[in-house]
Amino acid sequence: MTNKEMIQGILLLNAMYNNYNFDLNNQLKFALWLDVFKNMSYKEFELLVKNYAAHNPKFGPNSPMELIQEVEIKDELNVEEAIAYIRLTNQRYSLNYEKSTKQWLEAFDKYPVLKEVVKEYIPELKNFSGDPYVINQIKKDYQDALSKSKETTKKLLLNGQVSLIDIDKDILLLN
Repeated sequence: MTNKEMIQGILLLNAMYNNYNFDLNNQLKFALWLDVFKNMSYKEFELLVKNYAAHNPKFGPNSPMELIQEVEIKDELNVEEAIAYIRLTNQRYSLNYEKSTKQWLEAFDKYPVLKEVVKEYIPELKNFSGDPYVINQIKKDYQDALSKSKETTKKLLLNGQVSLIDIDKDILLLN
């Protein structure tokens, strides 16, 4: 995240909370926040802030770690949200990649197609800093896996081998 994007993110926080006033003139505090979120895109930061606000409607975060600790997985997940969750979990457990990996893989249990794709990238994601090539490759592989899963699901539905109740949310994307 650039300085300008971090300023936009902090202005977003200031706008969301009436009693929250992050002093942008405090260079040390700004540098600390920027350092924590430097490998995150503005879009990921915005998702993080919105998620935090949904769980903490009255008070803004006192520290960047407080903002990170409020991350939760929603019922529906896209690749950008999955990547943001992985990066934040890695930050939370920065020296314990096994614990970090275990945590985000367990969080993706509800999304088996996504989980299987992400498992293929564990070496790249253990110390992930937002490499656009890796993100784009995960997106491509996820879309390919979803397409295959949709075709399999359609065949099973047409053959009466599975009901709609049995189908997980991230593989039922039939139009």
